[in-house]
Order: sequence, then C-alpha cells, then structure tokens
Amino acid sequence: MEDSTLSAQWICHDDNKRKFLEALRRPTGIKEPLFPILVPFLPISSPVETLDWLCMVELENNLPAGSVNSARWVKPVIHRAQNQNCNAQHDTCAICGHEHRTKNCSSYKTLHCVSCEVDDHSSNDQHCPTYEDKCATLNAKHPESSMMYYPTSEPWTQVMLPPKPAPY
Repeated sequence: MEDSTLSAQWICHDDNKRKFLEALRRPTGIKEPLFPILVPFLPISSPVETLDWLCMVELENNLPAGSVNSARWVKPVIHRAQNQNCNAQHDTCAICGHEHRTKNCSSYKTLHCVSCEVDDHSSNDQHCPTYEDKCATLNAKHPESSMMYYPTSEPWTQVMLPPKPAPY
C-alpha cells in the first residue's frame, strides 16, 4: 500500500491493527492520534488539570472514555494579570451581579455591571464602556479583526472595515 491515506484507513480496523502488531514480533503498540482543542470563554474556575473534570467533559460530550487525556490553559495561571486570578467560589450573574448563574436570574430589572461597578447597565451589555475599551485595545493589537470577511487568498476577502466615527 503506497497511498498513506489508504494505509491509515487500513490500520484503523482493529483486526488489521492486531495482525500488524503481531507481525512485528516485538512489544509494541499504536498510539491513537491526539487533537488539541481550544475552548473559548471557559471559566477560569474550571479545574482543567483534574481527571474528574476530563471525565466530565467526555461524558457531557458523548466522547469515548479516555479520549480526552489532558487539558491546559492557553495562558498559564502564573502569567495572568492579578485581576484574572479568580478566587471566587461562586458564579456571578451577568445581569444583576448577585451570586447565581445568569440563566437563573429573576431580577431582570436590577442591573449591575461587575466590570464598571455601576448599576445603569449589565455585565453582558455590548455597549458597556469597559467592554468597548477592551475590544478597541484588542482590535488595535490585531488589525485582522477589522476585516469584513475571514481572510483567504481571494483578494475580495482582504477588505478592511472603515474606521468607526469618533463620538461627538
């Protein structure tokens, strides 16, 4: 079999894999491929280093047992800014700022922004001044964020958005 795709498909069958390993006549094995997965917006309170958490991820996503063998933070804990080290032992509602999950909030008229420490908008408001400032800072660092389309080799995808007008 010269074609590597056909070879890979052939060896994926348990019977072929067993025969191949027996023919080698050495204590050997075939490692399953590992795939890195990036999960955006994972709460930093998630215990990604624990086996229980990995098992829970497999169970909740209908993955075979043992298919998730490790997890780590993109940005190591020791490199986080001081205000990123969340020591909270509870969830904070994005609407009212109290100690419960946002989906369980019954105080829809009571607004509080945890980032701004004000009561005139909620933490998940897209017009939150702190959120807008953070977005502007990130966009300045990553000019590709100002592109209208996902950039490819096609010239029409390489179009930048016009700059936002300055507020009055």
